[in-house]
Formats: sequence, C-alpha cells, structure tokens
Amino acid sequence: MRQEKRISAAYADWSLGPFERLNNAKPILGPGDSSFMCPLLGKVEWEKLGIFNPATLVKDGMVFCLYRSVGPEGFITGVSRIGLGWSDDGLNFSRYPVPVLYPDKDPWQELELGSGVQDPRVVETEDGAYVLTYAVFDGACCTMVIATSRDLFHWKKHGPAFTGKYRDFWTKAGAIVCRQGSEKLIATRINGKYWMYWGEAEIFTATSDDLIHWEPVEMEVDANKRVKLEDGIWRDDKWIPGHYVLKPVLSPRKGRFDSILVEPGPAAILRGEGVLLIYNGCNADEPDLPSGAYSVGSAGPASHFYILSIPSRSKGPCRMSVLPTDWYFSRGAGSCIMEPVTDMLAFVPQIHEAG
Repeated sequence: MRQEKRISAAYADWSLGPFERLNNAKPILGPGDSSFMCPLLGKVEWEKLGIFNPATLVKDGMVFCLYRSVGPEGFITGVSRIGLGWSDDGLNFSRYPVPVLYPDKDPWQELELGSGVQDPRVVETEDGAYVLTYAVFDGACCTMVIATSRDLFHWKKHGPAFTGKYRDFWTKAGAIVCRQGSEKLIATRINGKYWMYWGEAEIFTATSDDLIHWEPVEMEVDANKRVKLEDGIWRDDKWIPGHYVLKPVLSPRKGRFDSILVEPGPAAILRGEGVLLIYNGCNADEPDLPSGAYSVGSAGPASHFYILSIPSRSKGPCRMSVLPTDWYFSRGAGSCIMEPVTDMLAFVPQIHEAG
C-alpha cells in the first residue's frame, strides 16, 4: 500500500499521529435499549439500531461524547438523534438516558422530518459555551445547522449555517478552526473572523463573526479583460466581471486513498504558522484499497492552509494518511455487516490523569 509517509521518519512534524486502535479495537459504546418519548413519534427505542459519528471534548477532567444514535421508528429509514456520554478515562462511558438533541415541534421540524439530526462536531468558545455543527436530511438535501449550549445537556437550535444562495445547497461536516488550550479546543478568530472547513466530495471554507451565522468563501471565475490600441500602445479598456462560485481548498486525488471524496473530520487546529485539518477520504482507484473504503488523512499547514488567501505564500496543503481503513462490524437490527470504513469526527486533545 502507498505509505503516504504516515509512520516513517519523514512523518511531518505538523501532523498528529500516527494513531493506533485501543481497547483491542472493540467499540467503547454500542446500541442501547433505552426508550424516549419523542414529541413527534411517541415512545421510541432511540439507540436500538446503532450509535456512531461521535464528537468529543474534555470538561472538568472528563471526556464528554456527543454521538449520533439511530432508532427503528422513523419518517424514512429511522431517525437519528444525538446522545451524550461521559468518561474519566475515555474508554468506559456512562450515558444520559435520553437524547440531548432531537427532532422536535419547533421551527426546524420540517428540516428534521427526514432522518433526524446527524453527525455532530463540537467546539468550545472563549466564554465557556459550546457550538455544535450538525446535519439534517429531509429526504432530498442535507443541510448543515448550528446549535449552542452552556452545559452540553440543553441545546438551542439556530437553524441553517448558511442563508442566501447556499441555503438549499448540499452542506455538511463543519469543522471550526480552534486553538488548543490544554484540554480544550477553543474556537479562535483569524484576522478578525472565525473560520470553518465544510463540505462533502470537496472541502470549502466559511467565515463568521459569531459562530452561528456563516458566509461561504467564494472565488471569481470567467472574468475577462479587454484592451484597446491607442496611439500605437495597447491600453486597458474594461474589465468584464465573472461570476462567483465556492472556492475549494481540498479536493480528491487520483490514485490515492482520498480519490473519490474528502470531508472534514473534527475541529481544525492552529499549529504554529498553519492549520491542521484531520479529514476523511474515500477511495475510488487506489489499487491496494477496496473501492469505497474510507481512511483518515491529515492536511496542512500551508499559509494557514489557504485560510488567509495569500497567493505568494500558498503552495498547497501537505497531505497524508494517518489512520488507514480497517474492517469493522456495523451492527444494526440484529445483523452484522463488515465494511471497510474508518472515519474520524472527534479526538481528545488530552485526558486528565487521576492522582
């Protein structure tokens, strides 16, 4: 297999890893049989089909984990809700008995009537609050939405991250740029703005003043210039504006582990003079990986990974695989399915050691 420099002496000093699987690669959280009185569907077994796609942070020396759960009752093929667990060692978790975020009788009910709330990613703010990016799927389009909390148990929904022409665009996987402060990942401004990586298939960026309302970063294309001959000299005549489209910062690479799509993982981290992004890549034509296999990669840092848009310094992000795909059991409804998938949506910067 192509090594991508992930374990060799050439392993980049800007990256994290390499990672290794703990707990004998066994799940630390699995499906549950607890019930919940859903305001839209009545009593449901909200964790019965499975739990996955976690978001983690450290609070008061403990690891808190927000995770996606799926129950059998639903509007399409089951409803996703977000549950909460906590642990003092990162391996053995207690769980809150009911979901902390779920479809409800609120202004966002129409968005969430598809398959519920999915794929959380969480960061902390300077004043100790929490910002969650997550996805909702109404059966036709996936939309990235925002929620905030002061205690991780009670959340306020703010609706779609984007408005305007990107309101109905397929959006998901918002990884907000943070600085690491000991055990905390704290959302941090760069040049006066908060920044976020987002997208599926390609990765784009967005900026915000308040971590709730976001503006995608665009670039101008198809612009043109006209000149005229005047007194034997070619002079600028007029500039014909182009149109604006989303500006990708990371795209699939032919023949690599990320050859079909790339998607942001957990929060991006400021490291030295750049930004480190952990991302998930899906394979199409890397010959040593199954088609459709997911692996975890890292990218950065080149001129803040394009985040500052300084052409003279931007040479493109460095990229490598840090956790290759592996076979794992996807358990649901009493069955087991083997799939070549390794995704990363969360990591813990530091775990408190007792004593």
